[in-house]
Amino acid sequence: MTLVITYRLTLESPVVLSIPGGDPNSAETLSYISGSAVAGALAGQCQPTDESGGMTIFQQLFLDESVRYLNAYPEGENNSRLLPPPLSLCTRKGYPDEIYDLAEPYSDCLIEEADDQGMAYQYQTWREGYIRFANGAVKHRSAQQTSAIHHQRDRKLGRAKEKQDPIFSYISLNSGERFIGKILMDDSTHSHLLVRLLENNPLYLGRSRSAQYGRAMASVISQEECFNFIEAGKDIDVVNPDSRLVVTLLSDYIGTDINGHPTPDAFIPELANRLGTVLATEMVSFVGMRPVSGYVNKWQMPRPVLPALQAGSVFVIQTGNTPSNHVHTLLWEGLGQRRAEGFGRLAFNWHGLENEDEECSACTHGQEELVDISGTPSPFPELNDMVILARKRLMEQDIDYKIVEKANNICGLLNNPSYYLPKRAFLGRLRGLIRTASTTQEIRYFIDNWEPLNQNLPYVIL
Repeated sequence: MTLVITYRLTLESPVVLSIPGGDPNSAETLSYISGSAVAGALAGQCQPTDESGGMTIFQQLFLDESVRYLNAYPEGENNSRLLPPPLSLCTRKGYPDEIYDLAEPYSDCLIEEADDQGMAYQYQTWREGYIRFANGAVKHRSAQQTSAIHHQRDRKLGRAKEKQDPIFSYISLNSGERFIGKILMDDSTHSHLLVRLLENNPLYLGRSRSAQYGRAMASVISQEECFNFIEAGKDIDVVNPDSRLVVTLLSDYIGTDINGHPTPDAFIPELANRLGTVLATEMVSFVGMRPVSGYVNKWQMPRPVLPALQAGSVFVIQTGNTPSNHVHTLLWEGLGQRRAEGFGRLAFNWHGLENEDEECSACTHGQEELVDISGTPSPFPELNDMVILARKRLMEQDIDYKIVEKANNICGLLNNPSYYLPKRAFLGRLRGLIRTASTTQEIRYFIDNWEPLNQNLPYVIL
C-alpha cells in the first residue's frame, strides 16, 4: 500500500544547509529543508542490526529509493505546504502589485502592450519566497534568516589564538521557523518506524550540529493512503495528442544524457520517455540553473557539485500524437537522479492555463498568515525582533551567572583553589559532543585532553 506521511518541522535552533560556492569564510543556507537533510537525520537515528532483518529494513527506508523524502518547504495557512514560485511569474517595472504569468497562452499580447507614452513595458521575474495560488491572488511567505559572525577556537585552549584563527559568518534559518514536508512510501509496511523516528527524538540538520545549530523537532500531521498523488496542478489521466502542457518543477532536477554526463538538457528527452509520448514542440520555457551538492557524514566529505535545473523552472510544451497513461506514475516517482532526496518533482498545468478573455490576466499578491500553534503568547509582545533577542540573551546570561554563583557557594569552590571550575566554553563543547558522540570513549578522550583539566586538578561539572 502506498502511503504519504505529512509532517511539520519546527526549528529549535538556527539551521545552516550550505549552498555550494561563495566565500570560503562564510556559509549561506538554503531557504528550505532539503529532503536529503531529513533522510540523513532519520537514518542517523535508525540503528540497523542483523537481527530480525534490521539491515533489510534500513535498506528499504533509506537506500533503495522506495521511500522518497520530499523537500520541506515553509508552512502556510491550514498546515499547507507552500511551493517554489514558477519562474514565469513576473511584474511590470513600476507596478509591483500586479503579477502576470508569461506561461499563459496570450502572454505575447501582454509583452507588446505599451504605456501612455508608447513605450513598451519592462518585466522582471517575481520571486517572493514560497507560494500558493488562491482565488486570483498569490499568497507567499519566506522563512526568516539571520546572519552571525563566529571565530574559530583552539580545541585545547578553548579560545581563539592571536593571528591564527579566522573570522567567518553563517547565514542561517531562524529558530522558530516551521516547514511542512512529505514522505512518499511505495510500501507502508515500516511506516510506524518512520513515524517513531520523526516524533520521538530531535532531528539534527545541516552543519555545526555540535555547536549551536541544527536542532529541530518534528510532528506528524497526517498519514494517508494515496493512489493518485499530486503536489500541485491538475489531475490529468492522460496527455492528449496535440494538447498544450505546462510543466513546472517543484524541486531541482538533476539529469544525465545518454553518455552518463550530468546535464539539465536531459529534462525534455527524459520527460518524453517517461510519459511514453513524443513531445512535439517546446513552445516556451522559463528556466533557471544552479549548482547542487550535499554532504555524506559516512564519507566525511561533500558530494560532487552537479548542474541542476532550478525549482520553479517552467516548460510549455505542445505534445505529440501519442497519448500517455503514465502520468500518475511520473508524479508519484519523480524524474531524474536522487529522487529519494526530493529532486525531480513535477506539476502539470498548475498555472498558465487557457483564459476565456483572450488576454493575460493579472493577480494580486499578499503575505501568507502563519497561525501560532503553540498557544503561548510572546513574552515580549509588540517589540522589534532584535530587542526581543537581546532581552532574551541578557536574561539567559543573568540566569547562568546566578546558577554558577549559587553552585560556588554550595560547594565552597571559591575558597578552595585546588578545584577547577570549567568555563562555559568547555561546557558548551561537552554538551555538543554528548549529543553527537558515537561512543563514550570520545567523551572521555575529550575531557582528559582538555588543557586546564590535564593538570590533574579535581574538577566539578555543574
